[in-house]
Amino acid sequence: MEKVPMRITYQRKIILEELKNLGNHPTVDEVYMVVKKRLPKISMSTVYRSLEVLSKNGFIKKIEPVDTQKRFDDNTSTHYHFYCKNCEKMKDAPLKPEMVKKLEKEIGAIEKIMEGNGYKVDGYTLEFFGTCKSCEQK
Repeated sequence: MEKVPMRITYQRKIILEELKNLGNHPTVDEVYMVVKKRLPKISMSTVYRSLEVLSKNGFIKKIEPVDTQKRFDDNTSTHYHFYCKNCEKMKDAPLKPEMVKKLEKEIGAIEKIMEGNGYKVDGYTLEFFGTCKSCEQK
């Protein structure tokens, strides 16, 4: 992902603060709703563009699950997510660090195989989805 020129404007600072406060991998709509309370004149397109620029510059992570809305995460470290198809909530997958290391090693081997067969790998996504504990108990 190529970085784009940016300034940390007051609006972007507020967007970052609210994203961290939400802490639940929010959609653009969810971020917009809380930011609008602090910045009543802000537009949805400004929030969307700001989130895109912040993600391209590594301040946040953009998550693009299959068949659902983009979400944003203030945790930029390597980790994976679980998406509940019932309640539509996204949470960090409960993987131990040693499991993530092993997984990363395996994915690295797969990338080498892909590249050895003429594919240039720029990245990958690994998604877990199903039903969360809360929905399962209902």
